[in-house]
Amino acid sequence: MNMKQFLFTLLIVPLVTLQPTVAVAGSDGIVGGIVGGAVSGHIIKKDMQKQQKKQQKKQQVQTVYVADRTENKSIQNALNYFGFPAGSADGVLGPSSRNAISQYQVYMGFPATG
Repeated sequence: MNMKQFLFTLLIVPLVTLQPTVAVAGSDGIVGGIVGGAVSGHIIKKDMQKQQKKQQKKQQVQTVYVADRTENKSIQNALNYFGFPAGSADGVLGPSSRNAISQYQVYMGFPATG
């Protein structure tokens, strides 16, 4: 059950289960309806904003992840090409890739940090 359904149920159930009453002259019911509508509208709006932010963040993370894997594949291909065995170019810098990077660093005279 999502937040909208929960709020709808929360607002409708009391209305359905209450016994009918005689309307009394005054504006309490109208004011209560307006305030209740404003509060529930605000809650639903905040929920929708939270969902949109979560979805945008998820899209940003996926974009960075794909870019990183593409760059990692290029690094693995280059290491393999120049004789430093990094394994298959799958975009994941695992133990074979880190070992190949260390070998390259030593070959170039840098500290082997992998």
